[in-house]
Amino acid sequence: MEISREVAEQVQIFDDPDGVLPELREIRNALARVPWSCPVSQQAAMRRLAIAQLGSASLDAEDFRARVLELTIRRALPSALRGAAGVNPKHATALFYAAEQCEDSGTPEAVEHARQAARSASNDIDEVSDLRDTEDEAAVEYLTHVAYVTAAADAAAFAADAVAADVVEAVALAGYSAYYAALTTASIDHQSAKRASSARDRIFAEYAEGIVSVLIAMRTPGSVWVH
Repeated sequence: MEISREVAEQVQIFDDPDGVLPELREIRNALARVPWSCPVSQQAAMRRLAIAQLGSASLDAEDFRARVLELTIRRALPSALRGAAGVNPKHATALFYAAEQCEDSGTPEAVEHARQAARSASNDIDEVSDLRDTEDEAAVEYLTHVAYVTAAADAAAFAADAVAADVVEAVALAGYSAYYAALTTASIDHQSAKRASSARDRIFAEYAEGIVSVLIAMRTPGSVWVH
């Protein structure tokens, strides 16, 4: 299938053209629905994917799935783990190590290690259990901080759980891990929560570009026009 420049230039991010591998269409549609906060970021990332997908129907579906799964483990999951590690000093070493394992091997064993590290971090909240009903302003602020830290680790753990079943759900959760980690920093530095949303968008955009890289490596006709 030949893809001309004219065809590539006319593609819109929400187009649903023929000649697209069904598995890829599902991933692209799901990525379009994750909670992007900035339309400009979404459009730039998704347009490249919309073009690269053209002519992908002839790809080996099993090979494509394997590459996308490895991409998810090597790219999205480490982002989630590092987000949690950045705001959780007590568990940072274990979380950073789990992120490195995912990047280096991309295996199910690395995913399981990541899940355990993230779950251990998210469960470690006993020290604040006695503050639940307090009205002290400083304590409330601290509880909010802990809630964000825990949510970042929770999201990382759920991302690891989701990898094998739904790669885009794993990516969305990785985005939330980065989001809650950024909220933690924002609450400490009294910065705008807008930065937290941009951290999430960055995860989504990098993953979309990762899928484009997979399609370039598999030489889809459309990928010629995204180099």
